[in-house]
Amino acid sequence: MGDKLPADCRFISCDGLKVNTSELTGESIPISAGIQCTSPNFMETKNIGFYSSMVEQGTGEAVVIAT
Repeated sequence: MGDKLPADCRFISCDGLKVNTSELTGESIPISAGIQCTSPNFMETKNIGFYSSMVEQGTGEAVVIAT
């Protein structure tokens, strides 16, 4: 909790993970992250985290896909 994502990443495990993407989307509500692809749109799927997004809650592991 309180960490920023250091790169764009794909989540491979999540335990109650919520990420705040307000810097990218303007929406202040944290998004529940998961390991399943939820949308064909790269920017809207819940298994992708973006650089500088803030972790609001939970834990998770991810693979870096872009820096």
